[in-house]
Amino acid sequence: MSARAIFLLLTPSLLVLSPACGDDDDDSGGTGGNASKGGASAQGGGPGMGGATTQGGKGGSNGGNPDAGETSSGGIGTTGGEGTMGGASSTGGDASTGGDASTGGDASNGGASSGGKSAGGASSGGTSNGGSGGSGGLPSATAKAISVGALHSCAITSTGGVRCWGSSEHGRLGNGVNDSTSAGLFSKPVQVQGITSGATSISSFGDTTCAVVSGGVKCWGGNDQGQLGDGTRTESAVPVAVVGLTSGVSAVAIGDQHSCALTSAGAVKCWGKNDYGQLGDGSTVDYSTTVVNVTGLTSGVTAIAAGLGHACAVTAAGGAKCWGSNLYGELGIGKSGNGAHVPGDVSGLTTGVVSVAAGDNVSCAITSAGALKCWGKNADGQIGNNMSGTQAMEPSPVAVTGVTAGATMVSSGYGFTCAVISAGAKCWGDNFYLVLGNGMGPGYESPVPVPVTGLTSGVTAISASASEHACALTSAGAVKCWGTSGALGDGTTDDAATPVGVVGLP
Repeated sequence: MSARAIFLLLTPSLLVLSPACGDDDDDSGGTGGNASKGGASAQGGGPGMGGATTQGGKGGSNGGNPDAGETSSGGIGTTGGEGTMGGASSTGGDASTGGDASTGGDASNGGASSGGKSAGGASSGGTSNGGSGGSGGLPSATAKAISVGALHSCAITSTGGVRCWGSSEHGRLGNGVNDSTSAGLFSKPVQVQGITSGATSISSFGDTTCAVVSGGVKCWGGNDQGQLGDGTRTESAVPVAVVGLTSGVSAVAIGDQHSCALTSAGAVKCWGKNDYGQLGDGSTVDYSTTVVNVTGLTSGVTAIAAGLGHACAVTAAGGAKCWGSNLYGELGIGKSGNGAHVPGDVSGLTTGVVSVAAGDNVSCAITSAGALKCWGKNADGQIGNNMSGTQAMEPSPVAVTGVTAGATMVSSGYGFTCAVISAGAKCWGDNFYLVLGNGMGPGYESPVPVPVTGLTSGVTAISASASEHACALTSAGAVKCWGTSGALGDGTTDDAATPVGVVGLP
């Protein structure tokens, strides 16, 4: 726990560092969660997906696009069926994030929008996009998906735009800013450049976020191991296209410096870091800056997830398969130790699985009956089976205490896990960063699920970060976050032991 001492030396307003990230399976956690060492796993078709991505039914007709300031044909609705649509259309709305007006006509960058001038312009302090102050005048919008990474969070709006908030270091927010100082901390959502419509799936982990936009994958942020998939190892503060994935993709899942995508044909493809075989193609290369095919998963996959050093998938037959690191039994094969460079079956979960999540050496699955099972590292009680300890681990799936039905989504972070259970949010594990959301302080820990204050009903999605915060999405399209780091999106840099509303959502 030595890395956590960092937290005690920083005030909330200056906290822009997560625990140091060593090797993928280091106990110190790392920069990334969905989920972060957090299950930022993506929806591929199951009703309750692990991690940060949600997809639902088609939305209603002719909802306006508050992100672009123009009319729209609608979008994808919120999870669970027919979603409600975005606000009224705008002929000249505040489409920009409040960036430097001198950037010209790029609406997402603070230039003139399609129907009028941008709301932001140059900030009073000369910092682009309004500095640490906020959103630059983004109009309110409902959200349909959320994703939490290290020191930042993102949401897809009802019209398919993407907004992010938190630290812009390494270009995490996709708004053109890469700033590790306090001026680069955005306490309110900002517009991701170039994604004002068309986004249907989103996933974050560590410094990187990827989204499916009009069937193609775009990524931004950190790129040390090629996790942006653009053929380079250069980080980007604006979205870049993943080479070879410009169409036909249904979901993305981002791990710690590796990324995976699920195609509409049910194939899984990954790119980025591969020191533990997390690309799943059988190779032993350290990394790949371009997409590779995961062995044996060329069709029939319905959901995917990516974690610290491993990844998992659900097959059409309802089986769970994992690959990559297995130091704490996170592959679920009944033993810990050596990992796997190709997918293998999770013990006891060859049928009946609808979704998976992957976090910091932890994996979880939801069954068709709504039961929740987890396996892997359990030092802080993050498995949820009322056990914990420095050497505790569960190399095979075990039932989460009290969750035999009703689970629809799960996301695992560093030392804690959260889930949507019977439309309420519950979390368990370590609470050093106030991530359990029940008002308790850093000394509290729970090895069984506890309710998140104020979110006992109406919750549709949840996402856990590396260690410092978590967020939930409500059926009304509102986003609520809790924890530390200044990435809560409420317009302040304060910590919150219970959920606070993200500005403008809604």
